[in-house]
Amino acid sequence: MFIGDIWKSLQRVFNFTYTVVPSIDGEWGSLLEDGSFNGMVGMVERSEVDVGISSFFLTTDRARVTDFSNIVLLAELVCL
Repeated sequence: MFIGDIWKSLQRVFNFTYTVVPSIDGEWGSLLEDGSFNGMVGMVERSEVDVGISSFFLTTDRARVTDFSNIVLLAELVCL
């Protein structure tokens, strides 16, 4: 997994430990009617976790409640 490789490299360089916590509802993070988020974005927003690691789409709504890293991978999206 490419993202996992980057995370492991950061761990080696900065010497930190971590615990993997899966998304509580299996979602990345969608804006809900009440203005909160579900998924990993919601977990970060509520400070249940410090970091969310995945191939997120950066959206304006998500950027309001989280800080995104610089883009580390650009992939072409193809729909059939």
